[in-house]
Amino acid sequence: MKRVPIDSRRKLDNRIAKVLEASGWRESELAYHCEMDQGHLNRIKHGRVQPNLRTALKIAGVLGLPLRAVFSLRRLGAADNRDACVEVGQVALRERT
Repeated sequence: MKRVPIDSRRKLDNRIAKVLEASGWRESELAYHCEMDQGHLNRIKHGRVQPNLRTALKIAGVLGLPLRAVFSLRRLGAADNRDACVEVGQVALRERT
């Protein structure tokens, strides 16, 4: 498999913590349903590691959300990083609570 360099001017942000809080799920529950180590999920949640596409899709799928509701790509060096993120709007999580 050919490795593709990551654009160093972009960073993958995630909203895992916010989604977990809104849904009432615990990190350990999400890790269990994603079939991954809780420590690895924690590192993704805090931005210490970037998930590959398969892992990102699995996390979003288990949460029942589209990928961009959980993850967004932002350009580094933007005047306001919030403006560079993909805006998702309100995500309906009421059925999980």
